[in-house]
Amino acid sequence: MSTVTSHIECNCSQPAVIRTSWTNENPGRRFHSCRNYKRGGCRFFQWEAPPLCARARAIVPGLLKKIDTLEAKIEEMKQRNRKWQKIVAVLASILVFLCWAMLTSPKKTDI
Repeated sequence: MSTVTSHIECNCSQPAVIRTSWTNENPGRRFHSCRNYKRGGCRFFQWEAPPLCARARAIVPGLLKKIDTLEAKIEEMKQRNRKWQKIVAVLASILVFLCWAMLTSPKKTDI
C-alpha cells in the first residue's frame, strides 16, 4: 500500500495520508486515512475518487496478477543469469590458465 501526504486532516488534526487499495473490490482506488491508524489512530477514512466501473474492477485484478507473474519470472531470469555469469567466469579462468600453462611450459626440442 503506497502512501502520500494529503491536504486533508484526520480527526487527530494531522495531515491524512493518501493510500491505494489493492483489494479485489477496489483495486487501485485511492483513499485518505489517518497516518497513525496502525498505532491506534482515529480511524479516519475517506475515498478520494469514485469507485471504478464494473469492467475495470473485473480487469484490474487479472492485470495485477499478470504483473506479479512477470515480475517473478524476471527475478528468476536474473538469478539464472547470475548463475551463468559465474559459470562463464570459471570457464574463462580455466581457459586463461590453460593458455598460460601451455605458453610457459618448457618446450621439448628434438636433437
